[in-house]
Amino acid sequence: MRASRHGRALPRRNGVRPHLTLTTTLEGLKNELGAPAADLELSLPISTRTVERLACDAAISRVLLAGSVV
Repeated sequence: MRASRHGRALPRRNGVRPHLTLTTTLEGLKNELGAPAADLELSLPISTRTVERLACDAAISRVLLAGSVV
């Protein structure tokens, strides 16, 4: 992502996909009305639409939480 911000091309093959640390709810993932905004690590809350845009080419890993249990 840094390379693209500075006008350099990202690798087309064998490049590492961006990694995002995102906290959201199931309702937020489903873009349900009234769902709380997602949080990026060290960031302000962001909308579901912004999450979709940032994650469009990212590697996705899910960690499911039930209360405070991972």
